[in-house]
Amino acid sequence: MTKPVNYIVDADISGFFDTVNHEWMMRFLEHRMNEPKFMRLLRRFLKNGYVEDGILYTTGKGTPQGD
Repeated sequence: MTKPVNYIVDADISGFFDTVNHEWMMRFLEHRMNEPKFMRLLRRFLKNGYVEDGILYTTGKGTPQGD
């Protein structure tokens, strides 16, 4: 807080979670932790898809997000 700031970082991550690759994320997490039950739950969560107007849409990328 006492040093002067010489740069500002402006990042727009609003579309990041819409494009996360499921396989890349799972490989990254498996590399970091060894929890098969949690990984299976996470994979199911990602592959679950969503329902819109009574139609089920499956997804191969992106993460579910609440409103």
